[in-house]
Amino acid sequence: MTERFFRFLMDLIVRRYRRRLALVTSTLPATPVEPAGYVDAIYDVTNEARNQAWAAASLFMRGQARRRGFDEAWVPAPPPYRPEAVRRAIRETPGGLSKAGAKQLERALVHHVEGSARQTVALAARSAPRTLMGLWSTPRTWRSGSRTSLRTSASRPSEPLNRRLPDRGASRPARLRRQSTPIGR
Repeated sequence: MTERFFRFLMDLIVRRYRRRLALVTSTLPATPVEPAGYVDAIYDVTNEARNQAWAAASLFMRGQARRRGFDEAWVPAPPPYRPEAVRRAIRETPGGLSKAGAKQLERALVHHVEGSARQTVALAARSAPRTLMGLWSTPRTWRSGSRTSLRTSASRPSEPLNRRLPDRGASRPARLRRQSTPIGR
């Protein structure tokens, strides 16, 4: 999946979310009301859109992993989301939960939906296991016998990439390793 298609997919998710949220907020009166009756409905619509954004980000990461020669990407669980986030967004919206504040609330909640995709990518980068044994196989370029792009990092073509990740310094030539003595002595 390309970045362009991912953005297109996220735009579709947001457009559908705005329509569904408009159905919920169309019954709001002109004056601010207590959010008790609306929080659950807004939360359900928002959580569904967040899960769709997570799925789009997962597909994007998997596509990027395949483009780079791996069989699979590390995809974390969907980021947690609670009704308290909706309550907080309603509280922080000028105009409260009313017709006047509906557009501002929508903008804030669209950020929650798009944030799900951003959080997924960030969590994947932070929480991926140090050793990737069992998640990724060796890159396809090694299996096909063409090592041109990995020539400097691979000591032999059958060595899996994930066995060298924990000790990165061992695969570097001696002239590139850190010196134990300070420079100038």
